[in-house]
Amino acid sequence: ERGQFVRAHALLQEIMLNNPDYPNVQAVISAQFQCATTLMEGARSKILFIFPGFRQYGEAIKQFEFVVANAPYGDYAPLALMNIALIAEKQNEADLAIDALDRLINYYPQSILASDAYYHLAKTFADLVKATNMTKAHPVAISYYEDFLALFPENSNVGEVEANLAQMQNLLASS
Repeated sequence: ERGQFVRAHALLQEIMLNNPDYPNVQAVISAQFQCATTLMEGARSKILFIFPGFRQYGEAIKQFEFVVANAPYGDYAPLALMNIALIAEKQNEADLAIDALDRLINYYPQSILASDAYYHLAKTFADLVKATNMTKAHPVAISYYEDFLALFPENSNVGEVEANLAQMQNLLASS
């Protein structure tokens, strides 16, 4: 209520660590996820109770990681990993985004976010190719685009994925 999302999350984590048999563990996980989401959306704490502080995207990533660690088989884990990837993409931290998306794909292949994870992963590798001309990323991007098309042929992004796949194949051939 006071907008102290970092402190609230730390106290919720204490509940998780000190009370492993706590009966309302889902409520704690939900509250942790909400704290992280609020920080991800740009909430700021107050400095001297007056001035808005800095955005805390790094703290949001840490909090989402705690959600994944505290409830790896829960409903919030794939959402937390996707949010980590979205924050990392916004912060131009491709390695962090790739790691989160890869974990989402490997640990939660049945999640409704799996298709988005494949799409974002392929797009992240394609962006690496365009930004750095990293030739090792060509085949990886192509592989994820092809996997997306094979696994999710009814997805609404198929047209864009096919165009991006053709572009990556052309870039690979020209390099």
